[in-house]
Amino acid sequence: MRFNALIIQNYKTFRNRTRLDFSRNFNTSGRNVFLIGGMNGSGKTSILDAINLCLYGEKKHDRVFKLINQHEVEKRNFFCSIELQFEMDNGDTIDLARSWDVPSNFRHNATYEDLKETVLIRKNGKTISDVEQQIFLDYIKTEIPSGITQFFFFDGEKIQEMAADEFAASNLKESMEAALGIQHIRKLIDDLDTIKRNERREDKGITNADIKDIVTDLEKLKNKQLRDEERIQELEGQKDNYRKLLEESKSLFKREFGFDPEEVRQNEQNGKLKSQYERRLSEIDLEIRNTIQDKFVFAFLISHFQKVRAQIDIEKQMRLNKAIKQVADTLSLEIVNEIKKFEDETRKKPLNDDEIQSLKQKIVAIVNKYKLKKEIPLGALEILNLSDNDAKRVLVKLEEIEKGVSNQFIQLIEEKQRTEVLLETLEKDLRKKTFEGSRLERFNEITTRIQLLSTDIGDHNQEIKQKNEDLKADQTNIREKESELENAYDHLEKSTKKTALLKEISKISKLLNDYIDQLRTAKIHQLETSTFDMFIKLLSKGDSINNLSIDRESYFIKITNDDGHVIRKEELAAGEKEIFAISLLWGLAQTSQLKLPIIIDTPLSRLDSVHRDKIVSNYFPNAGHQVIILSTDTEVDKKYYTILERYLQYAIHLNFSSSEKITTVQEGYFWRT
Repeated sequence: MRFNALIIQNYKTFRNRTRLDFSRNFNTSGRNVFLIGGMNGSGKTSILDAINLCLYGEKKHDRVFKLINQHEVEKRNFFCSIELQFEMDNGDTIDLARSWDVPSNFRHNATYEDLKETVLIRKNGKTISDVEQQIFLDYIKTEIPSGITQFFFFDGEKIQEMAADEFAASNLKESMEAALGIQHIRKLIDDLDTIKRNERREDKGITNADIKDIVTDLEKLKNKQLRDEERIQELEGQKDNYRKLLEESKSLFKREFGFDPEEVRQNEQNGKLKSQYERRLSEIDLEIRNTIQDKFVFAFLISHFQKVRAQIDIEKQMRLNKAIKQVADTLSLEIVNEIKKFEDETRKKPLNDDEIQSLKQKIVAIVNKYKLKKEIPLGALEILNLSDNDAKRVLVKLEEIEKGVSNQFIQLIEEKQRTEVLLETLEKDLRKKTFEGSRLERFNEITTRIQLLSTDIGDHNQEIKQKNEDLKADQTNIREKESELENAYDHLEKSTKKTALLKEISKISKLLNDYIDQLRTAKIHQLETSTFDMFIKLLSKGDSINNLSIDRESYFIKITNDDGHVIRKEELAAGEKEIFAISLLWGLAQTSQLKLPIIIDTPLSRLDSVHRDKIVSNYFPNAGHQVIILSTDTEVDKKYYTILERYLQYAIHLNFSSSEKITTVQEGYFWRT
């Protein structure tokens, strides 16, 4: 299948009849990418939604009613149409048009219940009958159901859903079976089982009260399963609506206040942090005051500490010199006495008084040679008169005062300065995000709406989770009841003429179940190969990945690196999970073997530059025979536009007028008009 054109009128922001011509330059060799640019809110996602709505319709008209351009609704114009022109693989051209309108006599007070849908299909230029139309629509839903097209038409939210850790093996199993069309085979098996039960009911023995009770219980269980499935679909639809309203409210919040609503919680944290900084400043001031009270009085004397140290040193020197002088005088006298004694003992001529005095002076001079060389200032006096131990204690105390006052005080001052800077930055940010009057009322209105919608989505997710658990219990109970019924019927089959037919039906059912198992095994291998090939092309560290495998029973995905280490999907980084999701979508599309266009809505917004490079270079050109990319100017920017240019079939961009609330189409991509 290949899309040729999409024509939208009065749908969301597309008020005027707008044609998107996908056939422009499609015969150009090697050019398979059709690029649609648009800022957020310009209508990119509306294009993806319009294609799905045209192909599959919508049972609930209240949803369609909300999609009609509100400016036209106010003028009582309820006409809305979507037309998709495409070419089938066999060469047939199809023009599928759906339109909705309210009869003229109901327009004054029209509600969604008054909305009527019209379907018109032209095949090879000729309008087909109503019967053929229904056959074709059934063909679309059967051969390319929405469960499969989700692998071909997807947006960033679908990638996020598949990248999330909650996307478990059960989800992959459902996606895989949808890609393989296994639901059709299961429908055939169910039909055979219905025939089998109907044949058994015709036997007289089937009137047995026990069997009737089992059949009744089984029907109740299946009805409950059906109700649970319908409730899940209903909840999913409501959740999608809430999610879209939430995104619209977030966009509105950012347009009006200039920052993302997620920053509101950060703003609350900043408020708490501001209080912490203010408390710390008070504590620092108290510590500074205590420091001043305890030690700061000594700080004024610090400039004199060096003089005290010098005086202590001088007095120490003076004491040493005095001690040496005393030693010299005493020593010289003792030496002279010893000489005299020696002379007396040896009976030599004794020294006279002058000679003794001269000798004493020489001895004193010799001793004074060993006095300390350090000079003592002229006029120095002993003021402190400290002992050596007292002097040491004074010096230690002086050092404690210097270090205590300077280091602790400076640290407190520096911490205060840092805290004041942080507090000022927080206060500026808080003032920027603090509102008064009507702005505060508007702020509270939108944030309350966002909180309520987020709560609704959370409640729906919880109920969906519970319903899925109920559904699993339903399936288990049904299997047990069917097994019980099968055992009861076994006794009947032995005594009925229809035993051969029933056995043949059982044999066919078994063959079909075996076929499902073999098909699943073969296709899982294909899914592994396709997903792995794309994953290593797109992953920034793809060279380190050695293998990817999917368990045939549990559908558990296992990734192995070159070291043989098993990497769980939950262990991947956020960007790597999105790359894996894109690769898995590619693998499922390849496994389905359907030849459908690929439509990708804003897939790059949450990826880093390395993975963006690989997506643009390796995925977009090879995603399919026809690739339609819906992007903002910050995703496919000038750099990526240059890379894609050799593959570009054509490019357009969407212009949204905020004053007129209307989207128009212009040729060229943003800067390339």
